[in-house]
Amino acid sequence: MKFDFEFKTIDTEKEVKQVINFIKEYPLNYANYFDWVEKVYYQFMNGEKEAIIAFSENRIIGDLIFQKIDKGITEIKNIRVHTLLQNRGFAHFMLNQLENELVKDSKGIILDTRVDNSFTRKLFESRDYKQIGEKNLYENKFLDAIYYKNLIPNIHTINPNS
Repeated sequence: MKFDFEFKTIDTEKEVKQVINFIKEYPLNYANYFDWVEKVYYQFMNGEKEAIIAFSENRIIGDLIFQKIDKGITEIKNIRVHTLLQNRGFAHFMLNQLENELVKDSKGIILDTRVDNSFTRKLFESRDYKQIGEKNLYENKFLDAIYYKNLIPNIHTINPNS
């Protein structure tokens, strides 16, 4: 058995194109998905969106796409791991990297997922993301759950003597 995994941020246009091809190859079932994918390419290129990507044997096997929005909040736009490689902790690892990097300059992370997506909801709930609402964000026929994780420690719980 051989394990060859690498995690990194997108650094080159070649990697941007690899991510775009990966998310096209494994589409999500929501309206105007491929229009969103095309838009994401340009947002990567102009720095609006960033990504942590997982590689195995020089192929992308997972991504976590995010963007900074106003007031020190970062929004996760997409997270996925190739179906044959799920349940190995890759999504958790990518989230760990994002959260540890963001704690330096972000207040929190927000994201949404469909209410009926129990797999993704369990992932975020297991990492202390709290559901803060439900709303039809993209399509009227699907309800989305909105989650938030505070990255700023509660100053009242910090012991100054430790």
